[in-house]
Amino acid sequence: MKAQEEQQKQNAENQRIQEEYERAARVLFDMVSESKDSEYKVHRLEVNGSNYTRSSVFETVFGQTMKSRTLGEIISNTRVAGSRLQRLGIFKDVDITFDAAKDPFAPRDSIDILVNVEERSRFWAKTGTEIGDGEGNMNSSVNFRNALGAGETFEANVSFGTRTSSAFQVSLSKPLNANPDAVVDVTAYQQSRNNKLYSSHEELTRGGLLRFRGISRFGYHELVYDTVWRQIHKLDDLASLSVRNEAGHSVKSSIAHVFMHDRRDDTVLPSSGYYLRLAQEFAGPGGDVSFVKNEVEAQANYSLGRGFILSSSLRSGLLVPLFGEKSHINDRFFLGGPTSVRGFRYAGIGPRDGKDALGGDVYWSGGVSLYTPLPKVKSEALKGHIFVNGGTLLPSVDITKPVPETINRLVKTPSVAVGAGLVYRHSFVRLELNVCLPISVTATDQFKKGIQLGVGMSFM
Repeated sequence: MKAQEEQQKQNAENQRIQEEYERAARVLFDMVSESKDSEYKVHRLEVNGSNYTRSSVFETVFGQTMKSRTLGEIISNTRVAGSRLQRLGIFKDVDITFDAAKDPFAPRDSIDILVNVEERSRFWAKTGTEIGDGEGNMNSSVNFRNALGAGETFEANVSFGTRTSSAFQVSLSKPLNANPDAVVDVTAYQQSRNNKLYSSHEELTRGGLLRFRGISRFGYHELVYDTVWRQIHKLDDLASLSVRNEAGHSVKSSIAHVFMHDRRDDTVLPSSGYYLRLAQEFAGPGGDVSFVKNEVEAQANYSLGRGFILSSSLRSGLLVPLFGEKSHINDRFFLGGPTSVRGFRYAGIGPRDGKDALGGDVYWSGGVSLYTPLPKVKSEALKGHIFVNGGTLLPSVDITKPVPETINRLVKTPSVAVGAGLVYRHSFVRLELNVCLPISVTATDQFKKGIQLGVGMSFM
């Protein structure tokens, strides 16, 4: 009984303290609201806890705050600066407080800003396994955070996988003007990829790239200059003549731009929102391959209520070789597979020579999916799935011919499949187990009738 009374007293005391905090917060809010247009200026910026980060980072981040002329501007700009510091990824904790200016000679209505930070560990390493987009791999990386004192990150990464046999990469990234939304990185890489599952060869690439990554009010942008030496080698004994003709070396020097606008509520299994991705690449001077390549991907998702979701996707790509050249197999598009057009094998749609997929220069694919709740299953991560999808991949396109003629070739005989199954969202990966029925195929298609398992992060 006594213990119960003590607990009631403690609850009452906690309630009283909570009410005092809330009352004080309301008073403070009212004071700030009434004084937000009052003239104030920042006299001094004091930073504590910064052992490795250069002072120029804080001067840049708080530059707009130091120019503020009212209390409202100071508070607003300080919030932005605090968020910017956090998103640099080099601080474990950022705490910002205001205080009256300590300098006796400071002008009236001046304040000091006190920034207390706790820096993250500079060195860290990780190992793990990843499964996605039809491939599994083991990877290990070593990172040096805040390497030069301005938010830079040095990373060395190695991975081994089922299709990407081995990959090595070293990179140094730097936020421009201490802005986490504008980052430049320099990368050197080597990758060995086994394409024998669908095209009787392996590919070795070695290259370097310079990349800018930025976020605007329209979406995410990526601008890349890439120079890469490529080798098609280790052909199967039964490799087709078309693949044998591709064997050897080539050098690609290209500029590419990627734009993404994502308004989905979830990137793996969305229930609402839309997604748009545009990619352009120009290869030419500095290499021995020349082409212009464009690709677009769009997705729209609608919640129908009661756990039903309707999703539609469309993808399309066009590769135009320049100066009378033919496209190379390692630049072409491939179509088909559980994360692409379901009901067909990986790279199972389009031109072939024997058992080898050759890829194509122009394609489209699209699909509509209905995700349904399952009886007695409360989890939103597991749903039923009904779909129809299809597409066409053509070996080449003659840009001198009328566009309607090309469109007619693309839509005349599409490869189409329907099916139903289960979808499960697991962390950042999506798993699909579908029963597929191809209903329209071409003579060169490799289709997958019956059960098909898909694991990946991006599905059509």
